[in-house]
Amino acid sequence: MGEAPGPVASLWRRLVRTTYRTGLIGFGRMPHAVQRWVVRIASPSYTVGAVLVLEHDGHVLVLRQLHREGWTLPGGLLAHGETPAAGVVREVGEELGLTVDIDPEWDLPAATLVEPHSQRVDVIFHRRLEQRPVVRPRGEAFRVDWRPVDALVGESEDAVTRDVLILLRRTLAP
Repeated sequence: MGEAPGPVASLWRRLVRTTYRTGLIGFGRMPHAVQRWVVRIASPSYTVGAVLVLEHDGHVLVLRQLHREGWTLPGGLLAHGETPAAGVVREVGEELGLTVDIDPEWDLPAATLVEPHSQRVDVIFHRRLEQRPVVRPRGEAFRVDWRPVDALVGESEDAVTRDVLILLRRTLAP
């Protein structure tokens, strides 16, 4: 059996518990805007992006980018105040010159990938296409291709692309 805590340890625990409770009560009484500010200061920050998986006949549209290794998916970081749907539409236009129809009011993401180690959140949209569009890389993209999903999940590809496709497979599985 463990020994009973000494008077100093017991006093210390009560002080910590009381301070914590007082802090929570004080936080609860703050205006909502101040609460959000405190949470932003005290919490770790995450980057939030949106990606689009365009699929045709078991192949996924991927691209090579100047700042990334391996094949990646179209998409990128959201601008401040931008919705994931608007962000992925913008990114796909910038990288591929494609106009995609994603309505932020109706099109729900297929999945969301939260990566705590890299503090990254990716909102994933998915479209199956009847036919492959003509795509020309633009901006930071310099090459595009349609690759089989299984090949992209291999160890040699971009880790974010692999993680997104694995999650999407699980989400869309019957």
